Amino acid sequence: LFTFLQSDAIPYEMITQGAAVLDEPLHSLALDALALDAMITALISFSLVHRRADTTTLSIHRIVQVVLRDSLFMGQQKYWTTIAIRLVNAVFPHGGFSSWSYYQRYLAQAQCCVTYITEFDLVELAAAHLSKRLGDYCSKRALYDEARTHLTLALGLYERLSGPESLGVADALASLAFLFYHLGNYPQSETFYIRALALY
Repeated sequence: LFTFLQSDAIPYEMITQGAAVLDEPLHSLALDALALDAMITALISFSLVHRRADTTTLSIHRIVQVVLRDSLFMGQQKYWTTIAIRLVNAVFPHGGFSSWSYYQRYLAQAQCCVTYITEFDLVELAAAHLSKRLGDYCSKRALYDEARTHLTLALGLYERLSGPESLGVADALASLAFLFYHLGNYPQSETFYIRALALY
């Protein structure tokens, strides 16, 4: 699992908070604090992961990630990528943006997952949700190019998953309308808003 997460700062609590989306045996492990700590300690003793100075995050060397990833078949890589995306989607903040620091804690993980979504062409609901929320975050932070990329990806995923008239499509269109409004492209913004309104 760590092989398919961003290597430098893996929040420790992410594993327990996202336990519901993990398959066995990771699901049970994530719910047992003592067993989880013992597993992490074992990985540390073999220098496979390191506990960072702040003690709330872990890191894994990128060479270790590459070696482990290359030892897996393509189907296994896709499986673990999907699990990583579901995990990050489960913990990436929903709704408002009152706590920017909380978003920052998971931002690198979300960005890493989006690269995998594209690389493996993962048509997965968690991938669509994560892309949408990451796009909304970037839009609020005035990272407009990134926002457009993520929201366009989300729109395409929702269309492939649920068809062109789903609520997910409407939400993605509304986010794109908001983005283009702030870019000053009012005709494009209006087009997206009208499409979203029709679906709502």
